[in-house]
Amino acid sequence: MNRQILSVVITKFFILLAGLIIIVIQARSLGVADRGLLASYLVMPLLLISLTEGGMRQAATYFLGKEGIEQSSIFGSLLIYSIIAGFFGYIACYYIIVSTLDVSIVFALTLSLILPVNVFISSIKGILLGFEDIKRFNGILLYQQYVVLFLLVISYILNIIDIKLVVYITLTSYFINLLYGLFYLSKKHSLLKLKFEKKTFLLMVKKGAVFALALFLIELNYKFDIYMLSQLSDSYNLGIYTVSSQLTNLVWQLPSAVGVVLFSLSSNQVSGNGNEFFTDKVPQALRITLAISFFTVLLLCFFSEYIVNTLFGTEYIESVAVILSLAVGIVSMVIFKVLYVVIAGAGSPSKGVIIILPCVVVNILLNYWFIPDFGAIAAGLSSSFCYFLSGLFSVIIYKYIYSVRYIDLFLINKSDLYNIYNLIQKFNSKV
Repeated sequence: MNRQILSVVITKFFILLAGLIIIVIQARSLGVADRGLLASYLVMPLLLISLTEGGMRQAATYFLGKEGIEQSSIFGSLLIYSIIAGFFGYIACYYIIVSTLDVSIVFALTLSLILPVNVFISSIKGILLGFEDIKRFNGILLYQQYVVLFLLVISYILNIIDIKLVVYITLTSYFINLLYGLFYLSKKHSLLKLKFEKKTFLLMVKKGAVFALALFLIELNYKFDIYMLSQLSDSYNLGIYTVSSQLTNLVWQLPSAVGVVLFSLSSNQVSGNGNEFFTDKVPQALRITLAISFFTVLLLCFFSEYIVNTLFGTEYIESVAVILSLAVGIVSMVIFKVLYVVIAGAGSPSKGVIIILPCVVVNILLNYWFIPDFGAIAAGLSSSFCYFLSGLFSVIIYKYIYSVRYIDLFLINKSDLYNIYNLIQKFNSKV
């Protein structure tokens, strides 16, 4: 497991670097107000993706890790679902955009394409994780960032960056990613051998529906504050908050890397209290990830003013307060990111709904009450509090399911330090 985690961590390291450069270029080129406007354009398509994809990525990963269902039947069900969901999702996204944003019809049609393309990409990711093809899964994530970075750098040099161009660049990266994934699957995993079986399709939709609800609520917890800012505040506050959240969310690259591996592995495990994977391996992964994330956030907070001034300029200085307001929540959400994917991968995504639903309700209410008066800082504090609740609830539920001690989830021991040292050594030798 450590080798797989290391592989994803290395990929996430380069994604983090590319992502940081992308954030800086967008922030400096567009300015605070236009950066906020860009966020308001992208939030709805990105928010609807998790609901439209119907949890089929997670369902594919889950069933490919089990016996009894033909792979060709799973592939066929994914294709049919992606076509249907992509089509209706595209129409729904278009009508929501034209009714909430002041954009042209052509731009709304283009912006809405982000949704169906990502539905297909999500299906490809599900297949790769089901086969535990972590390396190629990493490649899909990495190539997309490289495409965006390359096109943004060229545009920056030519001094032609504006909001619409950033949207077109983002959409182009998704299309390239989709073509790459389809090419790889057709070559390595016999994607062309498709078979549609109604029983398999309904089984996957039923399993995926719970995943979809949980993931949609998770995305609401992450992104609805951006939508609320766009409706209840101004583009300046939205720009300040967007840059702050993007910067702090880079800390989540490590737990996301761990989560990818744990979800893939947990789908192939026999759930139960006595399974060493759930009682030993997962707690160890959480302890190490949480410790690294905590010190990373600590450094980010300590040097936040210097980082913001250096990378983004003085016009973004108010982002420092928002970064500090998000700090506790960012660390707490690491717990949720690690534990939830294991619970879901083991076949209990409904537990995610139990964890996240009250957090989303509280988040929406707090944002609605305080954003009109306090702007970006209100969104930061509201999100941070709800992230903390998400981490707390996930610990309680994980302990209940797998009978682990609280101390085993949080207290670092000598073995953890040894593993951290080995991972760092291996990381340095490969980077």
